[in-house]
Amino acid sequence: MNTADLQSGVAADDTGMTDRDILGEVCTPWCIFVIRNLDDGPMRFTELKRAIDGISQRMLTVSLRTLEREGLVLRTVDAGKAIKVTYALTARGQSLAGPAKALADWAREHTKSGN
Repeated sequence: MNTADLQSGVAADDTGMTDRDILGEVCTPWCIFVIRNLDDGPMRFTELKRAIDGISQRMLTVSLRTLEREGLVLRTVDAGKAIKVTYALTARGQSLAGPAKALADWAREHTKSGN
């Protein structure tokens, strides 16, 4: 894919989704924070909610479902005495963790400095 293809939003994969479509889905601020937190290891829903300041239960649910649908997050249900659901990054999600952390850190740094 060349630069012109990237700028025009040419289909990125077999699903017919363009690079712009995919970025529009997974590069929301909440998805970035979810990926950033899951890079430290699997977490439960309530742990993620506590770790991500200001996220509502609904937005966390929407973000996790989006990331799961895009193959970036794996949802695991352990049906022991009490049902335990954990979320973890897939290999594809881990490949996005570095850029997600860098973007979140950049935003935090520029918020502090007032730039």
